[in-house]
Amino acid sequence: MIDQCREDPSGMIRWQSWPVQRRSASQLRVYCFAHAGGPGSVFLGWQKAIGSLAEIRALVAPGRGAVRYERPLRSITPLVDAIAGSVRRDLDRGEMTRYALAGCSMGAAVALALLERLRDERLPGPEHLVVCAGRPPVAGRPSRHLSALGDDELRQRLLQLDSGRSADPVFRRSLQQGLELVRADLELLDTYSPRQGLKVPCPLSVFVGLQDSLATPRDMVGWRQYASGPFRLRYLNLGHFFFILEPNDASQGFGRELRILFESMSADRMKPGIDLDEPLPEGASAAGGAR
Repeated sequence: MIDQCREDPSGMIRWQSWPVQRRSASQLRVYCFAHAGGPGSVFLGWQKAIGSLAEIRALVAPGRGAVRYERPLRSITPLVDAIAGSVRRDLDRGEMTRYALAGCSMGAAVALALLERLRDERLPGPEHLVVCAGRPPVAGRPSRHLSALGDDELRQRLLQLDSGRSADPVFRRSLQQGLELVRADLELLDTYSPRQGLKVPCPLSVFVGLQDSLATPRDMVGWRQYASGPFRLRYLNLGHFFFILEPNDASQGFGRELRILFESMSADRMKPGIDLDEPLPEGASAAGGAR
């Protein structure tokens, strides 16, 4: 797939995409937000999984990719300001008439904060919010969690989340080099709290890793408090980074689940009043394991 990275008029962010055949401006566009320290390229696998069902637009935030020399942000407000400006311009130019939001890990909080801003600016809202492996923020109370850890403790915590690559020297070296970027992103996450009573004004689909020790299955059920309509909870027997699809994963596992979800959006199967909540599997622990 051809990789495109578009400069945003704000000068602060970029948008990465992999063009697919567009049917019309009515084709769904999905604005995607990655995990702490994550590049926009993590969503290439999403585009491969869903094909022409939707067009992926992945955020490239300061400190990575084409804006790697820009200082990482430590507050969610300027980031959301820039993203909302992009959505407004895309709507005004008629580039798209339908869009959705998707956030993975830290990106889930970015998506929620963006919903607040879009509502404040009275812009047309998204058709869907997709959340993967991101704990629901607590209204009125910043979390102050991972960003406060020392370097060694933070590094060890991140290695535990990706145990499959923890012995890879290349991965360990890249983690060390990107530790300050990750810390800045975590501070952005830890200091954000949504306003009281915030509701997601569209269907909400939440994907949960049963082996995730950071965003545990019991944590993720908390997203229900933000639902105002259809709420879908889907469990996968995977760890925290299940949302990063390798080239061979696009048609199986989480990739298959993504395609099913976007096919349902196209067919409008998630109508108001339909509850597609999935109960926590028997034996699933609060730490995310399945016994």
